Amino acid sequence: MKLKVFISWSGAASRTLALALRDWLPVLLPGIDPFDSNRDIAIGKRWACDLAQQLERTKVGILCLTPFNLDSAWLNFEAGALSKAVEQACLMPILFGVDRSKLQDPLAQFQSTLFTKAEMWKLVVSLNALLSERLKDDQLHQSFEVCWPQLNETMDGVIENSIDETETGIPWCFSAKDLERRELDPKAKSVWVIT
Repeated sequence: MKLKVFISWSGAASRTLALALRDWLPVLLPGIDPFDSNRDIAIGKRWACDLAQQLERTKVGILCLTPFNLDSAWLNFEAGALSKAVEQACLMPILFGVDRSKLQDPLAQFQSTLFTKAEMWKLVVSLNALLSERLKDDQLHQSFEVCWPQLNETMDGVIENSIDETETGIPWCFSAKDLERRELDPKAKSVWVIT
């Protein structure tokens, strides 16, 4: 029986990570059955019902956190639903372009993973331990070494190129980092700074 993994996202950069993980994880760990609402809810279905069913059946939740969605009501809703649905709440936040110090409760209560090779390796080892048919350590390590570069390459530059997202969550209200990213964009328009 496959391990159901619910992948939660909010915003374009987070969605890119979720889709990449949805494709990457089952190649690395064939015993995983990932669910991503973007690809796994059929057109014409009642998405709220499908989400509720998936949240009930899931064993593990992965939250794709970026600088742009830390205050996302939707991610917090799904995190709450996952932690209630899973008896021993196995919620795995992946911090993509985010420092751990930025996490607030309730998400700060869960052991998180930075999007680095070393930390993603730890996440993969944890997921493998939850499988009924685990890969042997050497086989898992070899597969990870082959698969990691592809995921890392897919995600390279995603934060820097997320011009339409802001750390404030408000399209017209920029943080200093948002302004810095826009300065580097050759297609950037003028920005008024009011202090």
